Amino acid sequence: MKIAIFGGSFNPIHLGHLCAAKQVLEKAKLDQIWFTPAYRNPLKPTYGISEKHRIKMIKLAIDDIPNFRLSDFEVDQKILFTVESVRILKKKYPKHNFYWIIGSDLVPQLEKWDDIRHLIKEIRFVIVPVLGDNIGRIKKNKFVKINKSLILGGCLKTDLSSTEVREYIKSKKDFSNLVPKSVYEYIKKHRLYS
Repeated sequence: MKIAIFGGSFNPIHLGHLCAAKQVLEKAKLDQIWFTPAYRNPLKPTYGISEKHRIKMIKLAIDDIPNFRLSDFEVDQKILFTVESVRILKKKYPKHNFYWIIGSDLVPQLEKWDDIRHLIKEIRFVIVPVLGDNIGRIKKNKFVKINKSLILGGCLKTDLSSTEVREYIKSKKDFSNLVPKSVYEYIKKHRLYS
């Protein structure tokens, strides 16, 4: 099977994540997308809510979407670095072809990723354009070139972020059109981010 790993904080998961994943599945002709919440991101501060809440929101968001699956092994095994995740996946599922989804906004940060020179030889990136990013500049990135990353064209682009969703919630703005209905109800019920 051809499987793309969609890693991230998903704090919270929002409609931009789902839109990007659906486009990757279709345009890259993959079999499945595995949503893989990060245990912690070494380049970001702490998440402010428990892993349990982030995992539950992902489950709710993807529950009825065919070919989407939750894979919470990074949280279970307290994995910090993508390169570790890739090694584990390739060892556990040697018959699968894995890809790693990243937004084009993350490309300039690749040089800060742990053992990036090894990672780009181990797994191919699928790069989803983010609103306002220059695709020509992305294509010139040395890691993207070496990796022969698949840069998706013709995608619906968004600049929606989890940070923006949290800011809406904190300032008591209506965020119901930013997240799936089930996630909206979960956040309200558990009074997350307020």
